[in-house]
Amino acid sequence: MKLFLRTMYNVQRTTLLALVLVTIFFGAGCDVETVKNTGRFPQPANHAVETPEETVAPLSDFMVRRSVAYNDGRVVTFLVAKLSTDDFKWGLAEDSLAPKTVMAWRQELGADLVINGSYFDEMMQATGYYHPAGATSTRIAWPSRDSQSDELSYTGLVQIVNGDLNLFYLPAQTLKESAPDVAAFLTFPTLVADGKTLIKTDSQKYAHRTVLAKDMNGTPYVIITESGSPSLFEMAEWLVAQPERFAIAVNLDGGPSTGMSYADDKIKLEVTSAAVPNVVYLKRADSR
Repeated sequence: MKLFLRTMYNVQRTTLLALVLVTIFFGAGCDVETVKNTGRFPQPANHAVETPEETVAPLSDFMVRRSVAYNDGRVVTFLVAKLSTDDFKWGLAEDSLAPKTVMAWRQELGADLVINGSYFDEMMQATGYYHPAGATSTRIAWPSRDSQSDELSYTGLVQIVNGDLNLFYLPAQTLKESAPDVAAFLTFPTLVADGKTLIKTDSQKYAHRTVLAKDMNGTPYVIITESGSPSLFEMAEWLVAQPERFAIAVNLDGGPSTGMSYADDKIKLEVTSAAVPNVVYLKRADSR
């Protein structure tokens, strides 16, 4: 009997040791390397099956896909769209009574590219200063000089003038309310100003992100998380590390609101959003 028990004990110990060795050999992974300018989603080093090429949405020639891995195992994939002012004209659209996904907005507007816009409340009303072009009144007044200097408040001004995008960081300059024919809204936080990050601490609150930016030459960009969720600190740090040398970048509404819809004769790209009451849209200049 003792011999039988000793034999069973040895078998169990051998089995346990084998399981440990298998776990160490197969389960130990490496950090995913940062991947830039790629059309493929990165896979963990211990992932045995590559992502098929056809599962990755194709991009237009003015877009790139970039991915970054973090030490906690998160992999975030960004879409970066460079939107030449010669090729695209910008607009702002709102309908608080009939919020729609960004794809539905694109179809309704006949636009080429649509992203979600400003923050909004439970009544689907934009929060912060919001002024559609041609509006005779503004629901929320233009902020006072003291409010403009509050770095924790609505510090990013998105302004569309004659189809061109302007971005401003309020504490850096004194700005007046937009003219009646100018579409504009305030957002927060400003992630980058004068080429430097403004987010100094990491809240570790992760969400999908939508960003408008301009590089040192004044070229506008849309940056959106296609997959994964960075914190605002991580988003700002990533932006200042990019080769475009962004001069300014402002964060728009994120989380479930984040979305981008693009379509041309060859490509359709959808980052699906929840229903949103207002959007920023672009139309090709030759289609206006």
